[in-house]
Amino acid sequence: MDISHIAKAIERLEAQIEKSNFTGWDPYDVQDSYIFRCLEGIRPKLFGKILIRVFLEISFFFPLAIRKALGISKDINSKGLGLLMSGYINLFLLSGKKSFLEKSLEISEILQNKANNNYQGMSWGYPFDWRSPILIPQDTPSSVVSSVVGESFFKLYLITKEEKYLEI
Repeated sequence: MDISHIAKAIERLEAQIEKSNFTGWDPYDVQDSYIFRCLEGIRPKLFGKILIRVFLEISFFFPLAIRKALGISKDINSKGLGLLMSGYINLFLLSGKKSFLEKSLEISEILQNKANNNYQGMSWGYPFDWRSPILIPQDTPSSVVSSVVGESFFKLYLITKEEKYLEI
């Protein structure tokens, strides 16, 4: 079975990741924009909710244009980095290529520096304000983000046997 097309796809993806320096947009970062906050204040509430829904749909159909128009910058997303680190670990396990392990170690350093240390233990959140039923400020620890990142550190520990990754 010829898997050279998979290797080439991985190389192209790595080149894009390198070019972006681990930054990107998130589907929900538009909720941190000035326009979105203005839409939330529209009365009557039902009309505001309809406008918010339209705004979010536009952002999903025209993701690059809306982010450029609103001045939303690419950012480093800890959840994305956790998934990427885990992917590099999987590639290392499949191929044995040290470069994949080195990439996962590089990402682990970035994640350690991005950790929110204002709470007990290490935790991570999203790099933008986001809404649930309430407004959640950027970098507020999230169980989703922290569990993805934590799992990638556990995988790194299983490979390296370095206690510091287990402690994280």
